[in-house]
Amino acid sequence: MTGPITEDIGVIVAKLNGIIPATEIADYTRYQNEITANASQRTGYMIMMAMEELAGVKDYRYKFF
Repeated sequence: MTGPITEDIGVIVAKLNGIIPATEIADYTRYQNEITANASQRTGYMIMMAMEELAGVKDYRYKFF
């Protein structure tokens, strides 16, 4: 068991039941492609948000729906 760990809303005490070693991964290409795709989507969104902020665009769609 761990000692008490103070959090913002309480105290946590943990107990380790066992350790299962991870299997070896031969090819990380799938994970690399997933991370690259996520970063690409996020980058496009962040650029759009920055442009809206710099241009002073106000979003009033909530008034119509």
